[in-house]
Amino acid sequence: MNHHITKKFILFIHALVLTASLAFSQKAELSKEDARFFWKITGTDKNGLPSYVFLQGTIHVGTEDLYPLDSKVMEAFTNADRLAAEIGSEDLKKLGPECLKILLKSHTKNKNCKDFLTQEQLEVLNKILGEKAVNAYSRYEPWFMQMNLENGILLNIIGRKEEYGIDLYLENLAIESGRKVIGLDTLETGLNLLRYGDYEFQKNYLIMQIDSMAGENEEIWVEEFCKMEKMYMEDDTEGMAQLLDSSRKEECSIFPQSAEYNEFVMEKRNENWAAQIKTFLEEGGNTFIFVGAAHLIGENSVFEYLKKYGVL
Repeated sequence: MNHHITKKFILFIHALVLTASLAFSQKAELSKEDARFFWKITGTDKNGLPSYVFLQGTIHVGTEDLYPLDSKVMEAFTNADRLAAEIGSEDLKKLGPECLKILLKSHTKNKNCKDFLTQEQLEVLNKILGEKAVNAYSRYEPWFMQMNLENGILLNIIGRKEEYGIDLYLENLAIESGRKVIGLDTLETGLNLLRYGDYEFQKNYLIMQIDSMAGENEEIWVEEFCKMEKMYMEDDTEGMAQLLDSSRKEECSIFPQSAEYNEFVMEKRNENWAAQIKTFLEEGGNTFIFVGAAHLIGENSVFEYLKKYGVL
């Protein structure tokens, strides 16, 4: 081969590599879309081609008022090359049986939640869950009572249903169309969220939750939830971030050990999800992700970790 041709060929290859490297090294752009708690990340894949990640912030319970979802959201969902959520479609099938296993393991022969609760606290539980249910749940580790208490507040006090949660709605749409949903969390992580901490931690966390619904506190709790729901409906991301941050700080002042729990539930998972989003961008195509809205706003959000990774 002619020396000049060889030199030109090498320079051409170097230029191609440099162009691809520059394209990939450019930071992705984050934009808040004109839809409720909906964002778009525009980047480049490992080949220098356009790559997109859409993120829908969700709430896990609700009413019919949440629907229909914005057409931009549904278009991005329908056209996505991959779907991802907190729990994947395969793990969703295993969730029920696995929850039953850990529930059976958490049955306590010599301990009963009623033994460490005051009469006033038991009355709060009985009001929300019913005495029969409280008697049954009290034979298990405190996490089970606490989980049912949260569900009971949302269903029996506020009237919100899981069946109207956006996560479940989108998961069902994916199942109906035969599409796979990638899990950002492992099944083990999901189960650990339910049964977090030792017996002492679970006991104290349950007591804090019950006290937050005692007397006039119930009205305050309901008011805060409705305020947060209104912020979601109005796409007030900053307002919700401030409200959640204030709520977490207040919780930590009452029960300092909850800081570690919040770190596990939020920061550690957000950091892990950001790493996966980085990979999705590198792999290219269109990715649609739907996760709890709280993970996408405020300090230590998924977006903040993407900035730390140099993606944004």
